[in-house]
Amino acid sequence: MMGGRHTAVITRLRNQCAELRAHGCWRCVPMLLVVLCVEAVWLVSVVGDEPEAGLQLPASSHDILELRTAEGLRPRVLTGLIEDLSANSVVFRLTSGQTQVLQLRQLRAIRFVRSEVWEEGLSLMQQRRYRAALPKLEQGLSREARPWALREIRGDLAVCQRAAGESQQCLATVEQILESDPETRHILALPLLWDERLVADAGLRVVPADLSAKSLARQLTAASVLLGDETAGVQSESTLRSLRRSGRSNFGLLAELQLWRLRLLRGGPELLEAESWQQRSVELDRWTRGPAELLIGRALFRLNEDDRAAVSLLWMPLIAPLDPQHCRRALQDAVEVLQRSGRPVEAAGLQEEIAEWTVSPAVQE
Repeated sequence: MMGGRHTAVITRLRNQCAELRAHGCWRCVPMLLVVLCVEAVWLVSVVGDEPEAGLQLPASSHDILELRTAEGLRPRVLTGLIEDLSANSVVFRLTSGQTQVLQLRQLRAIRFVRSEVWEEGLSLMQQRRYRAALPKLEQGLSREARPWALREIRGDLAVCQRAAGESQQCLATVEQILESDPETRHILALPLLWDERLVADAGLRVVPADLSAKSLARQLTAASVLLGDETAGVQSESTLRSLRRSGRSNFGLLAELQLWRLRLLRGGPELLEAESWQQRSVELDRWTRGPAELLIGRALFRLNEDDRAAVSLLWMPLIAPLDPQHCRRALQDAVEVLQRSGRPVEAAGLQEEIAEWTVSPAVQE
Protein backbone atom coordinates (compact mmCIF):
# COMPACT_ATOMS: atom_id res chain seq x y z
CA MET A 1 0.00 0.00 0.00
CA MET A 2 0.99 3.62 -0.43
CA GLY A 3 2.95 5.14 2.44
CA GLY A 4 0.65 6.67 5.04
CA ARG A 5 1.92 10.23 4.54
CA HIS A 6 1.39 10.18 0.79
CA THR A 7 -1.97 8.41 1.06
CA ALA A 8 -3.10 11.20 3.36
CA VAL A 9 -1.85 13.83 0.92
CA ILE A 10 -3.71 12.32 -2.04
CA THR A 11 -6.84 11.84 0.06
CA ARG A 12 -6.65 15.46 1.11
CA LEU A 13 -6.27 16.56 -2.50
CA ARG A 14 -9.30 14.54 -3.51
CA ASN A 15 -11.34 15.92 -0.59
CA GLN A 16 -10.38 19.46 -1.58
CA CYS A 17 -11.44 18.69 -5.13
CA ALA A 18 -14.82 17.44 -3.91
CA GLU A 19 -15.27 20.53 -1.77
CA LEU A 20 -14.43 22.81 -4.70
CA ARG A 21 -16.95 20.97 -6.84
CA ALA A 22 -19.63 21.13 -4.14
CA HIS A 23 -19.19 24.84 -3.53
CA GLY A 24 -17.40 25.84 -6.72
CA CYS A 25 -15.44 28.29 -4.59
CA TRP A 26 -18.74 30.21 -4.71
CA ARG A 27 -19.95 31.92 -1.52
CA CYS A 28 -23.12 33.73 -0.53
CA VAL A 29 -22.66 37.30 0.61
CA PRO A 30 -25.05 40.26 0.62
CA MET A 31 -25.34 42.82 -2.19
CA LEU A 32 -24.01 40.45 -4.82
CA LEU A 33 -20.37 40.98 -3.93
CA VAL A 34 -17.85 39.00 -5.93
CA VAL A 35 -14.92 37.61 -4.01
CA LEU A 36 -11.50 37.61 -5.59
CA CYS A 37 -9.71 34.79 -3.80
CA VAL A 38 -6.24 36.32 -3.76
CA GLU A 39 -4.58 33.24 -2.35
CA ALA A 40 -5.64 31.34 -5.45
CA VAL A 41 -5.50 34.45 -7.65
CA TRP A 42 -8.89 33.44 -8.98
CA LEU A 43 -12.27 35.12 -9.22
CA VAL A 44 -14.87 33.12 -7.38
CA SER A 45 -18.58 33.43 -7.93
CA VAL A 46 -21.19 34.69 -5.51
CA VAL A 47 -24.87 33.80 -5.32
CA GLY A 48 -27.36 36.63 -4.70
CA ASP A 49 -29.81 39.08 -6.20
CA GLU A 50 -28.59 40.97 -9.28
CA PRO A 51 -29.53 44.34 -10.71
CA GLU A 52 -31.26 44.04 -14.07
CA ALA A 53 -29.04 43.24 -17.04
CA GLY A 54 -27.48 46.35 -18.51
CA LEU A 55 -27.92 48.44 -15.36
CA GLN A 56 -24.85 50.60 -14.78
CA LEU A 57 -23.44 49.98 -11.34
CA PRO A 58 -23.46 53.21 -9.29
CA ALA A 59 -20.15 54.94 -8.73
CA SER A 60 -20.91 55.10 -5.01
CA SER A 61 -21.07 51.30 -4.65
CA HIS A 62 -18.66 50.17 -1.97
CA ASP A 63 -15.92 47.64 -2.60
CA ILE A 64 -14.44 45.72 0.30
CA LEU A 65 -10.88 44.57 1.00
CA GLU A 66 -10.28 41.97 3.66
CA LEU A 67 -6.68 42.06 4.91
CA ARG A 68 -4.73 39.07 6.11
CA THR A 69 -4.23 38.91 9.86
CA ALA A 70 -2.49 36.58 12.27
CA GLU A 71 -4.32 33.32 12.87
CA GLY A 72 -7.09 33.69 15.39
CA LEU A 73 -7.44 37.43 14.93
CA ARG A 74 -10.51 39.04 13.41
CA PRO A 75 -9.84 40.07 9.78
CA ARG A 76 -9.39 43.78 9.15
CA VAL A 77 -11.83 45.13 6.57
CA LEU A 78 -11.48 48.25 4.42
CA THR A 79 -14.45 49.85 2.65
CA GLY A 80 -14.22 52.16 -0.35
CA LEU A 81 -13.68 51.98 -4.10
CA ILE A 82 -11.18 50.03 -6.17
CA GLU A 83 -9.51 52.51 -8.51
CA ASP A 84 -7.18 49.95 -10.09
CA LEU A 85 -6.45 46.25 -9.85
CA SER A 86 -3.41 45.32 -11.90
CA ALA A 87 -0.28 43.20 -11.72
CA ASN A 88 -0.04 42.27 -8.05
CA SER A 89 -1.51 45.36 -6.39
CA VAL A 90 -4.75 47.21 -5.72
CA VAL A 91 -5.23 50.98 -5.66
CA PHE A 92 -8.02 51.56 -3.15
CA ARG A 93 -9.77 54.80 -2.18
CA LEU A 94 -11.22 54.60 1.32
CA THR A 95 -14.55 56.18 2.22
CA SER A 96 -12.49 58.82 4.06
CA GLY A 97 -10.99 59.86 0.73
CA GLN A 98 -7.53 58.49 1.51
CA THR A 99 -5.93 56.32 -1.18
CA GLN A 100 -3.88 53.22 -0.37
CA VAL A 101 -1.86 50.87 -2.57
CA LEU A 102 -1.95 47.31 -1.28
CA GLN A 103 -0.20 44.19 -2.54
CA LEU A 104 -2.38 41.19 -3.31
CA ARG A 105 -0.34 39.10 -0.88
CA GLN A 106 -1.57 41.40 1.92
CA LEU A 107 -5.19 40.59 1.16
CA ARG A 108 -7.37 37.64 2.01
CA ALA A 109 -10.24 38.67 -0.27
CA ILE A 110 -11.51 41.44 -2.52
CA ARG A 111 -15.25 41.97 -2.93
CA PHE A 112 -16.91 44.04 -5.59
CA VAL A 113 -20.21 44.23 -7.45
CA ARG A 114 -20.49 42.67 -10.87
CA SER A 115 -23.10 42.42 -13.62
CA GLU A 116 -25.61 39.62 -14.09
CA VAL A 117 -24.05 38.26 -17.28
CA TRP A 118 -20.61 38.09 -15.67
CA GLU A 119 -22.18 36.11 -12.84
CA GLU A 120 -23.85 33.77 -15.33
CA GLY A 121 -20.61 33.29 -17.24
CA LEU A 122 -18.70 32.28 -14.14
CA SER A 123 -21.48 29.92 -13.11
CA LEU A 124 -21.17 28.18 -16.49
CA MET A 125 -17.39 28.02 -16.03
CA GLN A 126 -17.95 26.23 -12.73
CA GLN A 127 -20.02 23.65 -14.59
CA ARG A 128 -17.24 23.31 -17.22
CA ARG A 129 -19.65 24.57 -19.88
CA TYR A 130 -16.91 26.69 -21.39
CA ARG A 131 -18.44 27.42 -24.78
CA ALA A 132 -21.73 28.43 -23.19
CA ALA A 133 -19.84 30.78 -20.87
CA LEU A 134 -18.11 32.63 -23.71
CA PRO A 135 -21.06 34.75 -24.95
CA LYS A 136 -22.03 35.63 -21.38
CA LEU A 137 -18.55 36.93 -20.62
CA GLU A 138 -18.43 38.80 -23.94
CA GLN A 139 -21.72 40.47 -23.04
CA GLY A 140 -20.23 41.30 -19.67
CA LEU A 141 -17.52 43.32 -21.41
CA SER A 142 -20.13 45.56 -23.05
CA ARG A 143 -21.80 46.22 -19.69
CA GLU A 144 -18.68 47.10 -17.72
CA ALA A 145 -17.06 50.54 -17.55
CA ARG A 146 -14.32 49.97 -14.94
CA PRO A 147 -10.98 49.38 -16.75
CA TRP A 148 -9.65 47.01 -14.09
CA ALA A 149 -12.92 45.01 -14.11
CA LEU A 150 -12.71 44.71 -17.90
CA ARG A 151 -9.32 43.03 -17.44
CA GLU A 152 -10.83 40.62 -14.91
CA ILE A 153 -13.62 39.66 -17.31
CA ARG A 154 -11.10 39.17 -20.11
CA GLY A 155 -9.06 36.97 -17.79
CA ASP A 156 -12.10 34.75 -17.28
CA LEU A 157 -12.82 34.86 -21.00
CA ALA A 158 -9.27 33.70 -21.82
CA VAL A 159 -9.57 30.79 -19.39
CA CYS A 160 -12.80 29.67 -21.09
CA GLN A 161 -11.32 30.09 -24.56
CA ARG A 162 -8.33 27.95 -23.66
CA ALA A 163 -10.50 25.26 -22.05
CA ALA A 164 -12.82 25.23 -25.08
CA GLY A 165 -9.86 24.76 -27.44
CA GLU A 166 -10.03 28.29 -28.90
CA SER A 167 -6.31 28.86 -28.47
CA GLN A 168 -5.92 31.60 -31.06
CA GLN A 169 -8.69 33.66 -29.48
CA CYS A 170 -7.26 32.99 -26.02
CA LEU A 171 -3.87 34.34 -27.06
CA ALA A 172 -5.47 37.47 -28.55
CA THR A 173 -7.47 38.07 -25.37
CA VAL A 174 -4.40 37.85 -23.13
CA GLU A 175 -2.51 40.16 -25.50
CA GLN A 176 -5.33 42.68 -25.08
CA ILE A 177 -5.03 42.48 -21.28
CA LEU A 178 -1.26 43.01 -21.52
CA GLU A 179 -1.78 46.29 -23.38
CA SER A 180 -3.04 47.96 -20.21
CA ASP A 181 -1.41 45.69 -17.59
CA PRO A 182 2.06 44.52 -18.71
CA GLU A 183 2.66 42.60 -15.47
CA THR A 184 -0.77 40.97 -15.42
CA ARG A 185 -1.27 37.75 -13.52
CA HIS A 186 -3.71 36.75 -16.30
CA ILE A 187 -0.72 35.68 -18.35
CA LEU A 188 -1.38 32.31 -16.69
CA ALA A 189 -4.36 31.97 -19.06
CA LEU A 190 -2.08 31.78 -22.12
CA PRO A 191 -2.55 28.54 -24.11
CA LEU A 192 0.93 27.25 -23.30
CA LEU A 193 1.86 23.64 -23.99
CA TRP A 194 3.16 21.84 -20.89
CA ASP A 195 3.22 18.30 -22.28
CA GLU A 196 4.49 17.59 -25.79
CA ARG A 197 2.18 14.59 -26.03
CA LEU A 198 -0.67 17.09 -26.32
CA VAL A 199 0.75 19.09 -29.21
CA ALA A 200 -1.85 17.67 -31.61
CA ASP A 201 -4.62 18.80 -29.24
CA ALA A 202 -3.23 22.29 -28.71
CA GLY A 203 -5.26 23.77 -31.54
CA LEU A 204 -2.73 26.56 -31.89
CA ARG A 205 -1.13 27.42 -35.21
CA VAL A 206 2.36 28.80 -34.72
CA VAL A 207 5.34 29.21 -37.03
CA PRO A 208 9.03 29.81 -36.23
CA ALA A 209 8.60 33.49 -37.11
CA ASP A 210 6.35 33.82 -34.03
CA LEU A 211 9.42 33.21 -31.86
CA SER A 212 10.62 36.72 -32.70
CA ALA A 213 7.20 38.39 -32.78
CA LYS A 214 6.70 41.81 -31.24
CA SER A 215 4.26 40.29 -28.77
CA LEU A 216 6.05 38.56 -25.88
CA ALA A 217 2.91 36.54 -25.25
CA ARG A 218 3.08 35.18 -28.79
CA GLN A 219 6.80 34.45 -28.40
CA LEU A 220 6.21 32.50 -25.19
CA THR A 221 3.27 30.58 -26.58
CA ALA A 222 5.10 29.67 -29.79
CA ALA A 223 8.19 28.58 -27.86
CA SER A 224 6.08 26.25 -25.72
CA VAL A 225 4.59 24.61 -28.81
CA LEU A 226 7.82 24.42 -30.84
CA LEU A 227 10.19 23.46 -28.03
CA GLY A 228 10.18 19.81 -29.08
CA ASP A 229 10.28 20.57 -32.80
CA GLU A 230 13.34 19.22 -34.62
CA THR A 231 13.87 22.35 -36.70
CA ALA A 232 12.66 25.11 -34.34
CA GLY A 233 13.63 23.62 -30.99
CA VAL A 234 16.94 25.48 -30.68
CA GLN A 235 15.35 28.81 -31.54
CA SER A 236 12.55 28.10 -29.07
CA GLU A 237 15.08 27.50 -26.32
CA SER A 238 16.83 30.75 -27.18
CA THR A 239 13.50 32.61 -27.01
CA LEU A 240 12.71 31.14 -23.61
CA ARG A 241 16.12 32.08 -22.24
CA SER A 242 15.66 35.61 -23.55
CA LEU A 243 12.25 35.86 -21.90
CA ARG A 244 13.73 34.47 -18.69
CA ARG A 245 16.15 37.43 -18.63
CA SER A 246 13.66 40.00 -19.92
CA GLY A 247 13.01 41.67 -16.59
CA ARG A 248 9.29 40.94 -16.98
CA SER A 249 8.66 38.76 -13.95
CA ASN A 250 5.42 37.22 -15.22
CA PHE A 251 7.02 36.14 -18.51
CA GLY A 252 10.29 35.18 -16.85
CA LEU A 253 8.65 32.76 -14.44
CA LEU A 254 6.69 30.90 -17.11
CA ALA A 255 9.79 30.79 -19.34
CA GLU A 256 11.71 29.26 -16.43
CA LEU A 257 9.12 26.52 -16.07
CA GLN A 258 9.11 25.89 -19.83
CA LEU A 259 12.87 25.35 -19.60
CA TRP A 260 12.17 22.60 -17.10
CA ARG A 261 10.30 20.93 -19.95
CA LEU A 262 13.49 21.12 -21.98
CA ARG A 263 15.26 19.04 -19.35
CA LEU A 264 12.53 16.43 -19.67
CA LEU A 265 12.82 16.44 -23.44
CA ARG A 266 16.55 15.80 -23.10
CA GLY A 267 16.16 12.83 -20.75
CA GLY A 268 16.53 14.65 -17.44
CA PRO A 269 16.40 15.63 -14.71
CA GLU A 270 18.32 13.63 -12.13
CA LEU A 271 16.78 13.23 -8.68
CA LEU A 272 18.62 16.13 -7.04
CA GLU A 273 17.49 18.50 -9.76
CA ALA A 274 13.90 17.26 -9.55
CA GLU A 275 13.99 17.86 -5.79
CA SER A 276 15.26 21.39 -6.41
CA TRP A 277 12.21 21.90 -8.64
CA GLN A 278 10.03 20.78 -5.74
CA GLN A 279 11.64 23.34 -3.46
CA ARG A 280 11.11 26.02 -6.08
CA SER A 281 7.44 25.10 -6.56
CA VAL A 282 6.65 25.81 -2.91
CA GLU A 283 7.47 29.47 -3.58
CA LEU A 284 4.88 29.74 -6.36
CA ASP A 285 1.26 30.78 -6.13
CA ARG A 286 -1.35 28.07 -6.39
CA TRP A 287 -2.06 28.46 -10.11
CA THR A 288 1.54 28.83 -11.30
CA ARG A 289 2.39 25.82 -9.18
CA GLY A 290 -0.03 23.69 -11.24
CA PRO A 291 2.14 23.31 -14.36
CA ALA A 292 5.26 23.21 -12.18
CA GLU A 293 3.92 20.21 -10.27
CA LEU A 294 2.90 18.58 -13.55
CA LEU A 295 6.51 18.73 -14.74
CA ILE A 296 7.82 17.57 -11.36
CA GLY A 297 5.43 14.64 -11.44
CA ARG A 298 6.60 13.60 -14.89
CA ALA A 299 10.22 13.80 -13.75
CA LEU A 300 9.60 11.78 -10.59
CA PHE A 301 7.59 9.24 -12.59
CA ARG A 302 10.61 8.73 -14.84
CA LEU A 303 12.83 8.37 -11.76
CA ASN A 304 10.51 5.71 -10.23
CA GLU A 305 9.69 7.95 -7.27
CA ASP A 306 6.12 6.73 -7.45
CA ASP A 307 4.63 8.14 -4.25
CA ARG A 308 5.91 11.64 -4.84
CA ALA A 309 5.13 11.45 -8.56
CA ALA A 310 1.48 10.65 -7.84
CA VAL A 311 1.10 13.59 -5.45
CA SER A 312 2.65 16.04 -7.94
CA LEU A 313 0.64 14.74 -10.88
CA LEU A 314 -2.58 15.19 -8.92
CA TRP A 315 -1.88 18.77 -7.86
CA MET A 316 -2.96 20.54 -11.04
CA PRO A 317 -6.11 18.57 -11.95
CA LEU A 318 -7.45 18.44 -8.39
CA ILE A 319 -6.30 21.74 -6.90
CA ALA A 320 -5.52 24.22 -9.70
CA PRO A 321 -7.06 22.96 -12.98
CA LEU A 322 -5.40 24.35 -16.10
CA ASP A 323 -7.54 23.02 -18.96
CA PRO A 324 -9.28 19.70 -19.74
CA GLN A 325 -6.46 18.41 -21.94
CA HIS A 326 -3.66 18.86 -19.39
CA CYS A 327 -5.85 17.73 -16.48
CA ARG A 328 -6.78 14.52 -18.27
CA ARG A 329 -3.18 13.80 -19.24
CA ALA A 330 -1.93 14.36 -15.68
CA LEU A 331 -4.59 12.04 -14.30
CA GLN A 332 -3.75 9.37 -16.86
CA ASP A 333 -0.10 9.52 -15.77
CA ALA A 334 -1.15 9.35 -12.12
CA VAL A 335 -3.23 6.24 -12.85
CA GLU A 336 -0.27 4.64 -14.60
CA VAL A 337 2.12 5.32 -11.74
CA LEU A 338 -0.36 3.97 -9.18
CA GLN A 339 -0.92 0.84 -11.23
CA ARG A 340 2.81 0.35 -11.66
CA SER A 341 3.35 0.60 -7.92
CA GLY A 342 0.65 -1.95 -7.11
CA ARG A 343 -2.16 0.37 -6.04
CA PRO A 344 -5.09 -0.66 -8.26
CA VAL A 345 -7.78 0.65 -5.89
CA GLU A 346 -6.40 4.21 -5.92
CA ALA A 347 -5.87 3.98 -9.68
CA ALA A 348 -9.47 2.89 -10.24
CA GLY A 349 -10.70 5.84 -8.19
CA LEU A 350 -8.86 8.28 -10.43
CA GLN A 351 -10.49 6.83 -13.54
CA GLU A 352 -13.65 8.69 -12.49
CA GLU A 353 -11.71 11.95 -12.49
CA ILE A 354 -10.44 11.24 -16.02
CA ALA A 355 -13.99 10.69 -17.24
CA GLU A 356 -15.07 14.01 -15.75
CA TRP A 357 -12.27 15.84 -17.57
CA THR A 358 -13.01 14.25 -20.93
CA VAL A 359 -13.78 17.02 -23.39
CA SER A 360 -17.12 16.51 -25.11
CA PRO A 361 -19.82 18.70 -26.64
CA ALA A 362 -21.93 18.12 -23.52
CA VAL A 363 -19.13 19.48 -21.35
CA GLN A 364 -18.22 22.42 -23.54
CA GLU A 365 -21.60 23.67 -24.79
